[in-house]
Amino acid sequence: MASRVTIYGMPASPETKRLQREMNVMFVEYDLVDPVKPRVALPEWTADAKQTPVVEVQRQDDTGSIYLTNPDEPTLRQCLYSEGILSVTSYWL
Repeated sequence: MASRVTIYGMPASPETKRLQREMNVMFVEYDLVDPVKPRVALPEWTADAKQTPVVEVQRQDDTGSIYLTNPDEPTLRQCLYSEGILSVTSYWL
């Protein structure tokens, strides 16, 4: 099953590396998509991800996605928690 979280960003970018590190610390599975080397057709807005990483979080009720442009750690954590991907107990253990 594919992850509900996707990071669109340049793998060598410091901001993308920071987001990957934060996701790993929170034990959240994610997919990383390099907008320069698309394997499939990417949305039009991913051209911006070459400059600033974008995090896509698929909604829990399958009504679409939430897009966060280079979110800070509290914003990312709150979004993942509100969508049922991150639980408070698993994060703090």
